[in-house]
Amino acid sequence: MSSDLIKLQKRLILDTVKHTFPEGQWRYVIADTEALALIDSVVTRDEIISQNVAGVEELESRRNAHPDMEAVYFLTPKPHILECLLSEFKRQRPRHMGGHLVWTSSPSDSMRSRLARQAQNSRNWVLSERILPINFHPTESHVFTFQDPKSFHPLYNPKCDGLAQREFSETAKKILGICVALDEFPVVRYFMSPHLGHRASKLPQMIAMEVQRELVRYQQYMEASQQQWPPQDDKMRPRGVLLIVDRSMDPIAPLLHEFTYQAMAHDLLPIQEEDGKVTYTPQSSDPRPMILNDEDTVWTKVRHKHMTEAIQTVMADLDKFIKDHPEFQSAENANTVFALKTMLAALPQFSATKDAYELHLTMAQECMNIFKERGLPDIADLEQSLATGLDSGNEKPRDLTDQLVQLLDSPTTQNGNDRLRLIMLYLIWRDGLLGPDIEKLFRHGKVGGPVKAALYNLDLIGVRVLRRLKETNRPGYKYPPAKPPPIPEGMELSRYVPAVKTMLEDQLRGTLDMESYPFTDPDAAAEAAQLSGPQTSLRTSKPTWTKQRAGSVEVKQRMIVFVAGGATYSEARSCYEISQQYQRDVYLGSSHMISPDSWLEQLAFGREDRMTLMLDADQPPRKPPPHLFEPDPDPKRPPPKPQPTGGSSGQVPQAGSSQGRPGAHPPGGKPGMPQHPGRR
Repeated sequence: MSSDLIKLQKRLILDTVKHTFPEGQWRYVIADTEALALIDSVVTRDEIISQNVAGVEELESRRNAHPDMEAVYFLTPKPHILECLLSEFKRQRPRHMGGHLVWTSSPSDSMRSRLARQAQNSRNWVLSERILPINFHPTESHVFTFQDPKSFHPLYNPKCDGLAQREFSETAKKILGICVALDEFPVVRYFMSPHLGHRASKLPQMIAMEVQRELVRYQQYMEASQQQWPPQDDKMRPRGVLLIVDRSMDPIAPLLHEFTYQAMAHDLLPIQEEDGKVTYTPQSSDPRPMILNDEDTVWTKVRHKHMTEAIQTVMADLDKFIKDHPEFQSAENANTVFALKTMLAALPQFSATKDAYELHLTMAQECMNIFKERGLPDIADLEQSLATGLDSGNEKPRDLTDQLVQLLDSPTTQNGNDRLRLIMLYLIWRDGLLGPDIEKLFRHGKVGGPVKAALYNLDLIGVRVLRRLKETNRPGYKYPPAKPPPIPEGMELSRYVPAVKTMLEDQLRGTLDMESYPFTDPDAAAEAAQLSGPQTSLRTSKPTWTKQRAGSVEVKQRMIVFVAGGATYSEARSCYEISQQYQRDVYLGSSHMISPDSWLEQLAFGREDRMTLMLDADQPPRKPPPHLFEPDPDPKRPPPKPQPTGGSSGQVPQAGSSQGRPGAHPPGGKPGMPQHPGRR
């Protein structure tokens, strides 16, 4: 089975469309707007049509009836979607011969009851019903999101208290989708903050407990359907581990300037993310939005490399591409970028390659220009000292306060968010500051207005913002490591290791602290102890002395990390690095991915009044479109064909004559309006 989440979700969708019907039978695919967007993000319409599908249509739209064909309905379990569905089989003439219902996550008990009541007289129409939890968006092969940046507020905003439990439940159902796609019933662990009492201190625990319940419910649902889940694994794969954490575990990562390609680009460039697509529009003569995804092999090859190495790799690959293609032998004379672009444009078969190389060289160059213009080398060096508690020589730093004030006062530190990020990192390093000292730093950094709230709202994720005079650091405050690792050459500005990476390494070594990362299942600790040694399968229960067959490849335990409140691109890179280092699949998920700017904006609204946030939960209940309940228009008959009359005379009936016209109106009918038989 593929380990690529995009391919896994695509397979789940296409297999459902294919195997719901007998082979060779034509069918329709109907999906509500939300479910269709999810499907379109991983499957092309051509791939769906190839599964004997006559058409793909939106549930809420005006649609023609196809009563001679069955349909499979992909449905988001929301009340207004249920009402749209009920309109299908309440009609005098159903639009389809029958419907196979596929819910993208588990419907509520009230929805199930309403469907059962309304469908009592239409049981022949509902041909089958199942739950296929696919309500997640795989943005990369090992990264998934729920595309829900507003989820931050139900979790952290004290004015949204009434929405927290609902958010826990919805998040758990979506995490279940990942587990189902991977055929994993994982051991679940969660981060327990050492600073108990702040708003988010038990947030990972609440989500983890809901996930545990959803896993058990789904297993019971599959057993009731006489199916085993997870399926028996003949490859002896150890049971996976799901680690649920939140932003309070690492408040530093979202504030640092990163200099690996993907993270740096998302920090410095106006990259857009909408409808599951990540796009960048180059500031050039050809300002077309370019998609950044896993189909772009240049992107996947260099996105986690340090920017300097990424540029060198792209240039080397472009040079090799030119040498490997005879069409470019004349490139020796094309000694300008413009000449090379002109040559590429004349060869349309290489347009995709041209676009990819141009895009990434442009993005990299724009990043480096901003790097110099904003004086990021000096800013980043101080950031790293504040984040790690050590300077570039792995020594305890001196005069950090003076360095901070100098940078805040410097005319080269022009970007307001850069200055705010420095102050926030300094506050975290100091484990809180006196109120007057914070305001003094704001004045040095010319930070004012609503953005100041971003710093004060750090307390929502467990950071101590204000401290009293002579108050000591809190228990659990992390000091620099006793023996810091050596810094690789050229990586002085990338010394900080995200907490996610440290957590994963400890989990793999079997040293992850059980007090800081408890289990949801009391029996799971014993299983974890077994997994921390030589790996054996907890699915097949083979004895530990059973050896693998000669030549077989070891199938290793998979790990899933979910970060509530938003995940960073440095954390995504860390998961890929662990995956490569330990040769196993590591997946990162969150409600949404965050850049430093989006994180500051999110924090700034951390105490905003609930009614100004325009959350989905506070909007009026959505209703199905009225046209779904309108009767179908009378079926239109084809225009009459001229019919010869009087044998072989070849004459055509005169206008107004009903002779020889199949649709001619009978006595009492309206001229030109053929009557149709009564409704069935």
